[in-house]
Amino acid sequence: MIRWMVACALAALLAAPARAQAPAAGALLRVQLNWTLDARFAGFVVARERGFYRALGLDVTLLPGGPDIRPSAAIRAGDADVAVDWLAEALAAREHGVSMVNIAQLQQVPALQLICRRDAHIASTADFPGHALGIWPNGRDLALRQLLAKLQMRSDGRAGGVSLVPQGAGVEALNDGRLPCVSAMGYADFWNLLDQGQTPQSLTVFDFRNEGVGLPEDGLYVSERRLDQPAFVARLARFIGATTHGWVWAMSNPMEAASLFAAEGSGGNLDEQARMLIEYGKLMSDGSTPMLYFRPDSYEAAVSLMMATKQAPIIEKHPTRALTSAVWQASRAYENGAPAR
Repeated sequence: MIRWMVACALAALLAAPARAQAPAAGALLRVQLNWTLDARFAGFVVARERGFYRALGLDVTLLPGGPDIRPSAAIRAGDADVAVDWLAEALAAREHGVSMVNIAQLQQVPALQLICRRDAHIASTADFPGHALGIWPNGRDLALRQLLAKLQMRSDGRAGGVSLVPQGAGVEALNDGRLPCVSAMGYADFWNLLDQGQTPQSLTVFDFRNEGVGLPEDGLYVSERRLDQPAFVARLARFIGATTHGWVWAMSNPMEAASLFAAEGSGGNLDEQARMLIEYGKLMSDGSTPMLYFRPDSYEAAVSLMMATKQAPIIEKHPTRALTSAVWQASRAYENGAPAR
């Protein structure tokens, strides 16, 4: 049982040095992000740049992702210690042999949307047939595929159905007319389209939550086999605590936090990055759940939804040992930095 596996790490946590310390050998954590480095990862960058990780003896390396990078593959290959991934992709990967376990949840509220041009005459899901819908592959298309299955709509381009077409990293394919619909994140891509000249009146937005297929997105995952290593679990608790500290600071200082991304060479100006940070921050709380905590009832509801569409279930079997809150519980001692003696 995972909770038992991580319990032995608590003694190591309690015995950890309380003062700030330089990272020691073995304190490295490689974190595979699921997208290019921007403000949706502000908590990580702030924790790194302001020394929150270092104060807890950690040396954290952030590995940028993108539409062609699968975080679960990095966990499988041992190229990353922690991965940011969507629950649907992580559980689908687990069903195919990658022992992904959720140890914390960044987003409490999903943000995935499908955005269509009104001049393509798409006002409802009934207008989808005959159109090409833009997708991000590698797991980010699972909710859309589930919606199409729910609508009993083919996705192979045949008559009466739709075609699913890779759209690239952004949403330019909609703005320049190459695709009538694209996948989008509400905290970033919707606003980018408005910046590029679209208006709310020129767009039809399908929110996957409202369509009944909204699923938890960004969470933190590790390999199950490593959760029986007390030193590693102790590192994870420090990492989650320092990341929480980073997010709290970032949301209190959005412009200052956004300025860190200019040094990283991320796209978008400071105002755009700060806006994304604020919008993403709104999704990190549902009004009642502590930051980075994944409520078991929310998890179970998502699992049920992933299995509900019999024509195209995201997973076919209820996963076991795919969620633990024990690391998050241990991390609370580190949310404000190194605990005092």
